[in-house]
Amino acid sequence: MSRITDIAEGTAEEMEAYLNELGWNENPFAHPATVDEYVLPSNEDIADITSALQNYTGPILVYSSLSGVGKTTLLRVLLDEFSEDYETVYIGEHNVTPYELVGIVADDLGIGKSSSTKMTESKIENHGLDDVIIGIDE
Repeated sequence: MSRITDIAEGTAEEMEAYLNELGWNENPFAHPATVDEYVLPSNEDIADITSALQNYTGPILVYSSLSGVGKTTLLRVLLDEFSEDYETVYIGEHNVTPYELVGIVADDLGIGKSSSTKMTESKIENHGLDDVIIGIDE
């Protein structure tokens, strides 16, 4: 038996033992999470959060040092909830330069980036950000 086969079989056995220990029938991390799984208990809770956020104008920070607790899923759900009333921009890039960050925002807003950061910032400013929500998943 090859070393790769040994590792694959060992990993499958470890995964099965892990799921059994937790009392789970399947791996919840093997597919995109849904609201009902582990982010928030109900759609009403999301409605409560979105209602509270509509009157708040500052940045919102969701932090956890743990992986797999639903930070990204929560961000995507909230952006989806706001997408009917606002233009939403999801940024999931890590370690981007200021030019790249501004370019991502410009592209998502459909205004396109220019050859310089300052020109792109000007285009975004002229577009207006009053009805834009930017979610950064870093």
